[in-house]
Amino acid sequence: MAKPEIRGNHSTTDDLARSAHEAVDSIAETAAQAEENIRAASATAKERLRAGKERAQERGAEVSDNVRSYVHANPIMALGAAFAVGVVLSSLMRR
Repeated sequence: MAKPEIRGNHSTTDDLARSAHEAVDSIAETAAQAEENIRAASATAKERLRAGKERAQERGAEVSDNVRSYVHANPIMALGAAFAVGVVLSSLMRR
């Protein structure tokens, strides 16, 4: 049996291929832009976290120094406060 001969141009196939390539190119461009945006947001978030970490460490050191100074200047008051906190926590833990 002989195959039927296909005549004419392949314009429909070419149009479909061209459309598919354009769609792929458009998607790739959109994905590249999204990747760039994500990388920029990630870098910004990383910098903000680093700055926040530094602030927290500085604040923690400051509070620690203040507590140390207070305890050194007022040892009896500090001891009484620690005892009171211990009593309160102990009573809460029993419940």
